[in-house]
Amino acid sequence: MNPQEILLVVVLPALIGIGITVTAWIMPLTQPLRPWITGLSFFVGFVLSMYFISGFPESPVEAWKYVALALAIQVVLLSPCVIKPHSLRLFALLTVGVAIVPALLLKIPDVNTLPWRLVLFAFIFICSLLLTKPARHTGFSVPLALWIPTTGLSFLLIVSGFAMAAMIIGAIAALLGGLTVFGLIQRRYRIGDAGMSLVVAIIAMMTLVGYGYDYDSFSYWAWIVIAIAPLGLLAANLFPNDQPFRAALVRLSTVALLTIMAIVIAMSTGGSTELEEEYGDLDLYTLSNDAGKPFFGYAPEIYQR
Repeated sequence: MNPQEILLVVVLPALIGIGITVTAWIMPLTQPLRPWITGLSFFVGFVLSMYFISGFPESPVEAWKYVALALAIQVVLLSPCVIKPHSLRLFALLTVGVAIVPALLLKIPDVNTLPWRLVLFAFIFICSLLLTKPARHTGFSVPLALWIPTTGLSFLLIVSGFAMAAMIIGAIAALLGGLTVFGLIQRRYRIGDAGMSLVVAIIAMMTLVGYGYDYDSFSYWAWIVIAIAPLGLLAANLFPNDQPFRAALVRLSTVALLTIMAIVIAMSTGGSTELEEEYGDLDLYTLSNDAGKPFFGYAPEIYQR
């Protein structure tokens, strides 16, 4: 993979997102924004990565790119978290809107039906509420635990042949990696309800995108397992508050186990062999074919999703 491509599409958006969160946590004036700012960072990182890899969307907009619009609406809907950051009732109300937006907006091929929309709504709503306790946990273990399934999802997208989406999720994974380091330095850092809800939404929507655009590269169970992997954070609830090390260890181990299961399922059921036969030796990382077309602003026909 070309280092310039990694810097532009993955590292730069992640650094900007990290910078937004870190600034809000080290400046006293922005302290009220802390419960919401990490969610904003995820949105900025996602949109910048999408822009750097494909430019501004042109009409007709590919169905999967509406994920960015959904995230824009979601991050605005979650902004009242700064008013009452500890109110579960308010967060539950906001999460209804967060879950409704992609269910109404996204029209992913092969999953553009009412049952799939209801599943997407229920998944985002239920998972966001279940993960409120980990969202408010301080330190590095929660962002590190979320880094694991986002990295795994990026890998699944690569294996399925959707390199664009893989690199965008790679930027989110890199952002979470940076927040892990920040959590080691600033022990009071927490992702917050808005940040957790946005991560859940990104994983849910991009998993659905991967499954909808996947040409039976591997079993659908891989997509299911990677989507529920963040719920492994709940395993730490089995331990009392006076055992933080054990709780963190179980949290990370459970999420890692689910992510590894998803990857094993995907690899055991094959890769994108049909795509390789049809398009030849296509470099999924640089998004260029044997003719050596330029990367920035260009995507081969296979990526015009």
